[in-house]
This record gives sequence, C-alpha cells and structure tokens, in this order.
Amino acid sequence: MENLFQLLVDAHGLSAWIQPIDIDELNGTVQPEMIHKLLADGKVIFGVSEEVIQRICKEPFSVEYPIPIAKGVPAENGSDAYLLNEVSFDRKTGRKGFNFRDVLHIPSVTQGQLLASVIPATPGASGKNIFGKLIPAKDGKPLRVKAGKSVFVNGGKYYSLLDGQVSFTQNSISVNPVFEVNGDLDLKTGNINFVGNVVIRGNVPAGYEIIAGGDIIVAGLVEGSFLQADNNVLVTGGISGSHKGSVISGGSVQAAYLNQANVKAEQDVIIQKSILHSYVQAVGAIRCREALVIGGKLQSGSDIEIKELGNHLYTKTELLAGNDSNVHNAEEDLLNESAKLHESFKKLDSIEVRLTEMAKLTGKPTDEQRIIILKQRATKAHLQNKLSKLNEDLAELEREKEEKMNASILIYGQIYPNTVIHFGKYSKVIQQTVKSLKFHFL
Repeated sequence: MENLFQLLVDAHGLSAWIQPIDIDELNGTVQPEMIHKLLADGKVIFGVSEEVIQRICKEPFSVEYPIPIAKGVPAENGSDAYLLNEVSFDRKTGRKGFNFRDVLHIPSVTQGQLLASVIPATPGASGKNIFGKLIPAKDGKPLRVKAGKSVFVNGGKYYSLLDGQVSFTQNSISVNPVFEVNGDLDLKTGNINFVGNVVIRGNVPAGYEIIAGGDIIVAGLVEGSFLQADNNVLVTGGISGSHKGSVISGGSVQAAYLNQANVKAEQDVIIQKSILHSYVQAVGAIRCREALVIGGKLQSGSDIEIKELGNHLYTKTELLAGNDSNVHNAEEDLLNESAKLHESFKKLDSIEVRLTEMAKLTGKPTDEQRIIILKQRATKAHLQNKLSKLNEDLAELEREKEEKMNASILIYGQIYPNTVIHFGKYSKVIQQTVKSLKFHFL
C-alpha cells in the first residue's frame, strides 16, 4: 500500500512531524498501520504520540499539518559548582555569590571566621532522541578553588586561620597580614618584599620594587616600577610605565589608566579610562568598556571590551582574543610527556619479547626471568594509568581551547584604520573608520 504521508525530522533528531504528500488524496479514514510503517521506515521508535496517530486516522482533514508526531528528550547539562560568599552580602543582587571582578572590595576578617561555602556541581541528565539513541549530558564542573595561605577547608567550607584581609582569585582564597605605607613610597621605606598584602596610601615613584604574597593596593599612581603580586594588583590612579616598569599579577589587575605600561595578569585586566601604547596580557578577559585604546597590543584568553580603538593618526593597535599562552604551554608539556610514555612502552615491550623468547629456548622461564616479566607488566600497568590520566588532561585542555575560541571582541565606539584584530592564526586589518562592531571566530 502506497503511503500517503511523509515524515519530517529536525537536524538534532529530537522532533518529527507528519504531513500528507497530497491532502486531496486522503479519501476516507487513514489506517494506523500506514503511519506506523512510515515511522518504522524512518526508524522513529521513541516518543511517538499514539494520540496524534488516532486523531489523523479518525479525522485527517481536521488536523493542521505538519503536526508533531514524535518528541525526544533533550539532554540537560549539570550546573557548575560555585562559591557562596559568607563574608559579605551583595546588596545589589540580594545574593552571596562571589564576583571575582569586584577586586577593589577587600574585607577584613577574623581568626576562625567562615569565608565561603562550596555549592557542589550537579550531574547532567542524559536524553534520548526519537531514534532511541542516548544523548549524553555534561556533568557540572567541580570547583577548583583551593585553600590558600592562612585558610583551611573542612567539608566544603573555608575558614580563616588569622586576622587579616581576605583575598580572592579564581584559583584560591587566602587571608593575608597587611604591610601598610601611609603616604608615598620613598627611600625611607625602600623596596618591599612581603608575604601578605601591601597597601600604599600614596604614589609609587619610578625605580621601586614591590613583591607581595597577597594583594598590592596603591591609592595613587604607579610610575615605572616593578610590581608583582601572587593575587590582585589594585591601583586607584594610573600605571605609567615609560616602558621601564611592569606589573605582574597572579589574579586581576585594576587601574584607572595605563600609559606605556607592561601588564600581565593570570585573570582579568580592568581599566577605566584609557590604555596608551601599552602591552597587556590577560589569561582572562580585558574589560575597559569606557576606555580608549591607542597603540600597543592587548592579548586576552577570553573577551576584550573597549570603547574606542586606535586614533585619527592611524596609530597601529593590535587586539588578540582567545589566546592563552598558558594553555598552549601546558598542551606542549603534556604532548612531550605522552611521547616519552609511548617510548617507555616500546622499550618494555621489547624487553618482554626478548625474555619470552629466551624462555621458549630453555623450555620454561627461570624464576629470575619470571620475576622480571612480572615487574615489567606492573610497570606497564602503572604507565598505562599515567597515560590515561594524561589523555584526560589533554582532552580537558582541548575543551578549554574550544571555549576560548568562543571569545569576542566588542568595540562600542570608533574603530580607526591600521588596527588589527587577531583570533588564533587568523587576522583582520581594519582599513577604514567603522563604528560599534563585535568580532568573533566562526
């Protein structure tokens, strides 16, 4: 019997519709067998609506075609774990969620105080398409925030071990003692190397060096000096490097402006007014929504947001998004380690083959040969476990690279000629003045 209907299936295999090939040929009632055969021919076996089939069979002309006849169950990814802020309440949102960009707010805490609690990740729920095939779901990512200096974690709760200032990064929570300079940094104080937070309530002139195991907070300007913090660097004024000093942060860097500065951050770089002739490298995002960027190069592992790019003098300015050198270096290290493991496997296999051949010549292996073979196999099992873990790490890095290629460059104002946009190995040179564009990798 010729089938009078056709089946329409979406690209994801989650929905199917049915419609007549020619509605004028539907004379009388439709037999259920006809529709079941159509579904069987299309291999649709899950989520079929018998109610819809009965409607079509009884009153085929009263149905609005195409009509859904089968529906799958989409997969639901799990939620990522996150930290619940137990130190301060966010009045804007009414929630206690951590905002790692709000680095200027550094609360003081006391010994034994609860700092944060982990809300664990949730598992994903697998789905099933209309062909009966399982659709895998991703579990939520676990939290990778460790207990840093003077912090201990118990049952997913982080506590302070001393009185001090709490410091947050995306990787750790720590509580640091404070070294404070009430005024400008001068020869009386000299260079500073301190295990905790360093607070300068004034300016940092050129030629000084500040190294901190926590945050560096400067309530003024930084001029041509070297600043290095394990956590965040916060400058209420600007950073004017004269291409001499540099700022290196294990967390985020925040300042009013950058002028001929060299800045490197393991998280975000947040600038309020302008970035002039500076080199900026962030593993996270570069956020300067209200800032002008003229000259130099900005490189981020995530998004870049700026107000205006370049100037009417056509000063060369470059932006690189989705480019994380840390991920690239880690991948190279893992690939080198993988090559060494495979070479070790070859050597172990060669030794085992020789021992087995020697045993065949003598009729049976000696006790010494048997022990060596067992040791070889135990070593291979150990190396196989290492290789499996290494392959998991490589797969995770590949996912990270794919996520970073989803980065965007958003420019809200003017974009002048002689500016260059980079995504990985691809580049675009802007050759005419344009306005308000978003760049992303397709």
